Amino acid sequence: MNKEIAISVKNVSKTFKIPHEKVSSVRGAVTGIFRDKSYEEFKALDDISFEVKKGEFFGIIGRNGSGKSTLLKVLAGIYQADKGKVKINGMISPFLELGIGFNPELSGRDNVYLNATVLGMTKDQIDEKFESIVKFSELERFIDQKLKNYSSGMQVRLAFSVSIHANRDILLMDEVLAVGDSNFQQKCLDQFNKLKEQGKTIILVSHAQASVEEYCDRVIMLKNGKIMREGSPLNVFAFYNTSLLNSNETIFRDEDNITQKVKNTLKIGNENEIFYENDKRWGNFMIRVEEMVFIKSGRVFSTQDNISGNIKIKIQKRIKSMFNVDLSLAMYNVKDTLIFLDKIVLKDNKDDYINVPFSFKVNELVDGLYRFTLRIAHKDVDKNGIVYDHWDKDNQIRIKNNNSKYPGILNIGSVFKKDIKIIGMIRMRNESLILQDTLDSFAKIVDGIIIYDDASTDNSVDIARKHKAVLNVIENKIWKKDRLSEETENRQILLEYAQHYDPEWIFYADCDERFDNGIREFLLSNESKNIDGIRIQLFDAYITLDDQNPYSNGPLWCFRKMFGPERRDILMIWRNKRSVRYIGLDKREPDGVDNIITMFHCQHYGKALSSEHWEETCDYYINNFPDPYREKWLKRKGKFLHSVSDFGRELYDWNNVKRNAIKIN
Repeated sequence: MNKEIAISVKNVSKTFKIPHEKVSSVRGAVTGIFRDKSYEEFKALDDISFEVKKGEFFGIIGRNGSGKSTLLKVLAGIYQADKGKVKINGMISPFLELGIGFNPELSGRDNVYLNATVLGMTKDQIDEKFESIVKFSELERFIDQKLKNYSSGMQVRLAFSVSIHANRDILLMDEVLAVGDSNFQQKCLDQFNKLKEQGKTIILVSHAQASVEEYCDRVIMLKNGKIMREGSPLNVFAFYNTSLLNSNETIFRDEDNITQKVKNTLKIGNENEIFYENDKRWGNFMIRVEEMVFIKSGRVFSTQDNISGNIKIKIQKRIKSMFNVDLSLAMYNVKDTLIFLDKIVLKDNKDDYINVPFSFKVNELVDGLYRFTLRIAHKDVDKNGIVYDHWDKDNQIRIKNNNSKYPGILNIGSVFKKDIKIIGMIRMRNESLILQDTLDSFAKIVDGIIIYDDASTDNSVDIARKHKAVLNVIENKIWKKDRLSEETENRQILLEYAQHYDPEWIFYADCDERFDNGIREFLLSNESKNIDGIRIQLFDAYITLDDQNPYSNGPLWCFRKMFGPERRDILMIWRNKRSVRYIGLDKREPDGVDNIITMFHCQHYGKALSSEHWEETCDYYINNFPDPYREKWLKRKGKFLHSVSDFGRELYDWNNVKRNAIKIN
């Protein structure tokens, strides 16, 4: 046997005889002497062969009844193989089924000595390590109680503590993470790290995928006593999970606290129903993820790679309000730590399939295995519980990073970003009257729109989510009256979301503003390369005696005939830089933008849509702003018809107002 090999298993088979007749009485035992006994042979292990190197962390996975525990008992010498050979190079410390090596009538103290003696430790060695064994198990108060009064978790603590203190070359661990509280499980994981550093050989049987992937160097998958797959944890679990998804059988995983039955994958429910395909997949499946495909084959990426692909979604049962459906994508490491979470409004293309591209880089992640959670759910899922498809922590990839031992700052931006050079931001509240035209006109300038809804009570959110240019709608459900600080905070939240998409330019506009042509062309040309921001010249529209019909629908651009000459130059467009921030009270403009020019024009309609809107605007400032804002709007209330501007100046049509402009800020 090669000295570098710790365990060698060659062509090992193990068969059990299962009697067909159960004897439960003395009479049955006596009369049974005269009858032929029938048995059924159960092949727990069928021609198993593998080798484990010294210092290797080796995993064994498989469904219940696949032969995992039988294999460990053969390695431990508890069972004798019917066929084949097992060679062990070193001393073994087994941690097998709960209760093996213990006597329930003895105290915890006596069981430590009993179990440690079975593992080959002398009394002096046990005396020396006794305090450490008890301390690790955290059972100091209960060590002199009888073992039969211990909970299963307490027994696991004691058994695991004895096994690791036996200081053997090879440790056999059977579901050590399946019992016990989370703190003890973490203690086990920490101990695994120490054992790996000491070069111990460890055989781990577990259903805990994250732990197997993190600690094991190699894994075998057993099914019906045969090795179905051997290799890296990533590849073996990919095969294992696929085999579960393709199964229509009932799966019970009590050791993982999972008791849901696997449902037929074709089953489709109503919105308020939930079906479980397996422990990783549930929902009503009216809408479901067909597949998550990575452009690069093999699913192994370096930190320099662009990780991209496509999420294919099938509409299995069309719903009325598709605009209320979100797609979320989250990435986790093997410790189930969230790396990122991104969400997008699912756009209905009226087809049976929707394809959603994704793309991101992870240059600061440590080397390791990662997996994704995909969820299609109602935007208000926290309230109504409507989940169409939840695919939990699957679709694994490996990221190789040879230069980083510790994670740095991760800033991947939006994974759903398209080629967004200009992103638009809008803050709205009850804008259903003009919102469709706002989005249509803004979408001619920008590549995508982020909206902050400030507790609208009309259907503004529905209109926004339906629009093809809207990337996300941030919904604030609670109206706050402190508007001086609140509106600045709203814009800062918008800005942070916009920066998430990594655009070249950011454009903030209100719903009641319309812009002249040429903005997009200028921003994308070489003429803009030496500037960082643009102030746009804004003019207020007015309701006059000859022009007082209320707005109903259609383009808002030049809806009113007359405008005041007062010109406010407002910073609405700036180059995307992390230093740009909204700070202060009632701030329309962000701080941190240099090299600003003034050009282009804006028509502002806030109080000129109708007489009702004029009164609503007055009430808004009167009720929500302190003086001098409140005092100014109190004087304006009831005076929606204008022959001059609010500043007492002559009104002009659009062509002439720009020539007669008076800058007031």
